[in-house]
Amino acid sequence: MFGVDIFNYGHVIGSNANVKKSAEDEDDFAKGDKVKLAEFCLSDSEFSEGWVKSYGEGTHIIGGGFKNDASAIYVPEGQSVILRKFASANIGEDGIDEASQDPQVEHSLVGPITIECMTDIGGGTNFNDQLEEIEVKVMPTCASMNKEDGVSAYDCGACKVGYSVDEFGVCQEETGINPQYITYGILAFVGLTAISILR
Repeated sequence: MFGVDIFNYGHVIGSNANVKKSAEDEDDFAKGDKVKLAEFCLSDSEFSEGWVKSYGEGTHIIGGGFKNDASAIYVPEGQSVILRKFASANIGEDGIDEASQDPQVEHSLVGPITIECMTDIGGGTNFNDQLEEIEVKVMPTCASMNKEDGVSAYDCGACKVGYSVDEFGVCQEETGINPQYITYGILAFVGLTAISILR
């Protein structure tokens, strides 16, 4: 399936997930341009001994020894992620996981955000050591939506000059007479008037 990383190739920092990391890795966890999962909560004393994996855009199955083993997550600015307790491929039409017979649980996060421990990520939702799939999306920039930057390139202000909001809330280029052509028209009118007076 396109965009689904079933085998988790190329996402482990370093070549071995069991390599011991320094305390500096904890500081680096909440940096970068990719979504990151960590084996331990950031407050755990063994954080620097666990694995950290990075994920780009797409749907990723958390497989192998990483399945149901993540405790912390970082989502950079300009990206969002949907956490899923169970892999989508195992969910029936009724929304129930075929193996456990439990309902699918999803939770969305919008960056920038760091969840130091996924025991409660909102509304009592617990994803600590209970995560099989994530879906990472790159958000559009304000410029790509014809909007002024607000607080950041992803937190937008009003439509740019020359654009207005249509009925769907999208900034569209304004149609009608370009003000530049009005100026040319006025200058032409004044010129013709002056010529006709001088005759």
